[in-house]
Amino acid sequence: MPRALALLLLTVLALPAAALANTPPTLDELLAEHYAARGGLDKLRAIESIEVHGTQTLGARTLGITVRQKRPNKLRIEVRLGDKTIIQGYDGQSAWRLAAFMQPEPLLLDGERAEGLIGQAHLNRNLVDFAAKGYQLRLAGPQDVLGRATWAIEVTKKNGDVVTHYLDQQTHLELATSQVAMHENKLQTLWTYVREHGEVNGLLFPFVEETQVGGQVTRLWRVDGIQLDVPFEDGLFSVPR
Repeated sequence: MPRALALLLLTVLALPAAALANTPPTLDELLAEHYAARGGLDKLRAIESIEVHGTQTLGARTLGITVRQKRPNKLRIEVRLGDKTIIQGYDGQSAWRLAAFMQPEPLLLDGERAEGLIGQAHLNRNLVDFAAKGYQLRLAGPQDVLGRATWAIEVTKKNGDVVTHYLDQQTHLELATSQVAMHENKLQTLWTYVREHGEVNGLLFPFVEETQVGGQVTRLWRVDGIQLDVPFEDGLFSVPR
C-alpha cells in the first residue's frame, strides 16, 4: 500500500474517535457526574431530614439561623437577632410565620410569601429529583464563571421562575447560580456563589453562599454545622396552637 494512501486511511479511521472526544456531554451525563461528586444520588435520596445551623449577614446585620427540613416537604426556619426570634414553617399544607415579640398568634401566609417558603421546602437542591418537583431542565452550554469553566443548566420551576446552575467542569460541583428577580423594587440579576464544600456522612454540602447584585455583596450565608437524619416530630413544622 502506498505510504500516502496508508496515511490517508489512518486519518479517516481516526476521525470518528476524535469527533467523539470533542462531543459535549449530555445533560444526563453532567447530572450523573454532579451527583457522584456530591457522594451519590442514592445517598442524597436517602436523607430523611436535615438540620443546619449558621449565620446570615445582610448589610450590617448578622442573623443566627437554624433550618430544619423533613421529607417529603416540611420546613421550619428560625431567625434570631439578639433576643428576638422569628419562626417560619411549612407542614406540607399550611405556611405560617410567628414573631411572638410582635404578636402572640401565628400568621398564616399566602400568595408570594407562602410560595417563597414552600419553594424552599424540598430537602434536596434543584438538580436532584427535578422531575418529581415539576421542574424542567435545559443544558444551556459552557460558560466562564469566576475564571473557571462551567456547564450552565437552566432550571424552570412550575411557577415559571428560571434559575441557572453552573457546574464546575473539573470538580462537577455547583459553583454558582443566577436568577433574575426583584431586588430593591426592580428586576435585577442575582448571582449566588457557592464554595467551601464540606463532608457530612459521606456527602458534600456547600458551607458558604454569597449573593451579589451588580457586583455588590447583598447576603453572606455561613454554615456552622449540619446534621442528617435527625428524628423530628411532625408537630415541629405545624402551625403553633
